Amino acid sequence: MTLTARTKKYFILSLLSAITVFAMTGYLLVQVRQQGQALESSLAIITEKNAQAATFSKIERQIAESLEDRTKIANAFLDSAAEGPDFLSMLELWGTEYGLRMAVLDLREVSGTVGAKRKEVMVKFSFVGETASVMAYVALLEALPYHTRLESLVIREGAETGQARAEVDLRITIFPAS
Repeated sequence: MTLTARTKKYFILSLLSAITVFAMTGYLLVQVRQQGQALESSLAIITEKNAQAATFSKIERQIAESLEDRTKIANAFLDSAAEGPDFLSMLELWGTEYGLRMAVLDLREVSGTVGAKRKEVMVKFSFVGETASVMAYVALLEALPYHTRLESLVIREGAETGQARAEVDLRITIFPAS
């Protein structure tokens, strides 16, 4: 079987067309794959930026919501020795809110313990009230900011009366205004 020149020409043209179509299809598949990878990396970047924006918004909201608490904490620090009585008044006020009878037994400045930049005051006081109230107030004293330290605590409970008496030694560090 012999092919005519015209048939050979069409066969070669068809073969070249098929090769061209396959080459273009292969090229397009490679391009689609590359574009897909670029899209995936772009989506990952966008997801990360959205997560960062959400975290930033959450932090901003927490900052706004905690402004009052942070102000209270900042005001809880004693900036001068003159604020010591205010702090003691605050402790007594808290005690009366718990239904306790308070008495300051000793108040003195501790010398030479911290340095020239700060002073320490030692306060000894007692309080009497219902056992649950005494325990709740002791828990409050233990949770005071780190510029106070509970040096000693003695609790005596009256078994029959439901009353308790506590004596507390509290060391308060005063940070003078710079």
